[in-house]
Amino acid sequence: FENDPEEVLLYRFISKGDKKNMTVLSGPHVHKPIYVEHVMKCGGTSLCRGLSEHFGCTQNFKYNCRLETIEESFKEIVGKDWWDAKITSKEAQRGLEKTVYSRCSLAFSEPGYMQRNSQSFKNMDRYNDLQSSFWDAYTTVLLVRDPWERYLSHLEKWSFLSRFPVFQAAPDNILSDSHEIFGLFPVKILRQNFITQHLVPEFRKHPLNCTDDILHIAKNAVDRFDFVFDFSGLPKESLSILKMKFGVNAADIAKNSSHITGLVWPPPTKEQKIRFSLMNECDYQILVHAHKKIRTMHLELKSSFQGKQNDPKSLQKRI
Repeated sequence: FENDPEEVLLYRFISKGDKKNMTVLSGPHVHKPIYVEHVMKCGGTSLCRGLSEHFGCTQNFKYNCRLETIEESFKEIVGKDWWDAKITSKEAQRGLEKTVYSRCSLAFSEPGYMQRNSQSFKNMDRYNDLQSSFWDAYTTVLLVRDPWERYLSHLEKWSFLSRFPVFQAAPDNILSDSHEIFGLFPVKILRQNFITQHLVPEFRKHPLNCTDDILHIAKNAVDRFDFVFDFSGLPKESLSILKMKFGVNAADIAKNSSHITGLVWPPPTKEQKIRFSLMNECDYQILVHAHKKIRTMHLELKSSFQGKQNDPKSLQKRI
């Protein structure tokens, strides 16, 4: 923020904590559980660690704030799954407090990892009914990122882990559906409207079929989330909102960023850019829509700050 004087003032303001506008905290944790739709390689790991450290949670970060280890216990207590479209706020809070109280009632969903070999994501009834109680049971967060950056981040991670060392030697093949590695389903599906797959039930079965109807459904889903963050594309706006609404400092997110391997991928060639854009027609439009939501919320935050700065009582206190 140091290059933006106005943002420096804003950050100093929200660093003090605006209790009136901040998400309500109760007990050691939160008033409502926090649900995060963790689209892989969009900063979910950093957010999980940042929220956990801020709220003083005990986490096994192996699970990235996912709840698969307590799903059965949760259902025994509440009578519903934590992701059930009909779950209520009280049920979600009770189930999480009884099973993972030390985890601060954080519930991350990461189907791109957990169901990476599946032709269709499961447990998405909440997206079939955006008026269901699920959306009021949790404080909901969606993570997004530029599709090309996100896809290359996958490749970088796998190269670093030496799972597919050929990545480093075959940049021209990264979009090839016939390649022995890049053509494998778990890899190919990552470059085909991956964000939209998380928002539209059954879309994963036909991820290149980006229609007006699909876009309408996906945009409505984006609008239903309380918060959307793009830590890569709109870091200033996203981190300001995160601080204002959750109390988490930018530094807490930055220090928990995924390991940087130093592997640098070349920018897409003209041909690759055209091919990749066609593969991600929905995702790029969803990103524009998500950015509009982020910028609008950030502007409202700045307006609130400027209003307080111009308030006579506030001015008198500063004098």
